[in-house]
Amino acid sequence: MSRTEERLLSVIIPCFNEAETIVQVVERVTATELPSGWSKEIIVVDDGSKEETHVALRKLSSGSVENTVQVVYLPLNLGKGGAVKEGLRHATGEYCIIQDADLEIDPGQYPSLLAPIIEGRVDTVFGYRTLAEEDAHRNRMLFYGGRLVSSFYNLAFKSSFKDVPCCYKVFPRERIPALLAAPSDDFVFDAIEMTYILQHAGTVTQVPISYHPRTVTEGKKIRARHGLYCLLAIVFFRLGIHSAPMGKEVPKALRFLTTGSISVLVNIAVLYILTDISHLWYLLSSVVAFVTSGVVNFLLHKYWTFNYKHQKSTAIQVPLHLLVASINLVLNTGIVFILVHYLGVWYILAQAIAALIIAIESFLVLSRFIFKRA
Repeated sequence: MSRTEERLLSVIIPCFNEAETIVQVVERVTATELPSGWSKEIIVVDDGSKEETHVALRKLSSGSVENTVQVVYLPLNLGKGGAVKEGLRHATGEYCIIQDADLEIDPGQYPSLLAPIIEGRVDTVFGYRTLAEEDAHRNRMLFYGGRLVSSFYNLAFKSSFKDVPCCYKVFPRERIPALLAAPSDDFVFDAIEMTYILQHAGTVTQVPISYHPRTVTEGKKIRARHGLYCLLAIVFFRLGIHSAPMGKEVPKALRFLTTGSISVLVNIAVLYILTDISHLWYLLSSVVAFVTSGVVNFLLHKYWTFNYKHQKSTAIQVPLHLLVASINLVLNTGIVFILVHYLGVWYILAQAIAALIIAIESFLVLSRFIFKRA
């Protein structure tokens, strides 16, 4: 078979601060023998890495693999999903596969992944990791956390995937437009959105692959919170919300809920101390509690939830937040007064209800106006 008749596999390698492993990974991919009639192109996408990784990538240009590797540099860190999408935009192969830039999964397993496609049984192949006994002690929690995510995904969509978060997914280039339209740019895209899109676009089978996990000290970037983001993303998809920006908005929503919970606890604690211990009039205590929790709420939202650390924006945000807080103070006092005096609700419960209502209203105002990014 001539070179022009060969089937091309696009190997996309998202890379973020992998100076220690990226060259070795690319060399292994380059050295991997594909089945007869197949060739490969390698696309490395640097996702805003530090200079050490840039130095390592420049070694590729001067080494023996310079003619087979295309390196794409992103000026900012978009997240793994964003880097994969950029690689897909540059892919020209009939099929694509995602290769992590670490040494956890050996690219020498490509032939076994391509076999079901070559045989004509399916058009998409998912790898699922098997943990060797000697590696059982290394990041066992994350490995089985991935199994938990897979089980939840299977329960939600009546599927039987063994390892949804596994990066090894081989798919035809016809799936690229749908993947590029997916909303997330981080790990949620790689684990959940890609799985969902490929599952519903063609025929899928699974192939076992060997796996040698890294530890956090060795550079492992996945944390338990990423599993939580994936679980929430599955809920969104199950509810039919496919256009939600899950990648960045899910963690923001979680931070908002955490900040709101802290503010509510501060509010109720101050209210209890002033009313039950200091014997201050409950309505005045409610005002003091609201103001105190409002200060805590603003600081947490600015420097954590919405991550606005530029001082220039503070001059605008403070008066706007004070205006919103003043309106919310009137609402809070009115709601508590009505619930206690007219409906006979216990003052603590009344304050909790008022805080919940105002939290929802505050999220809409803060996210759409005060802390909205251009």
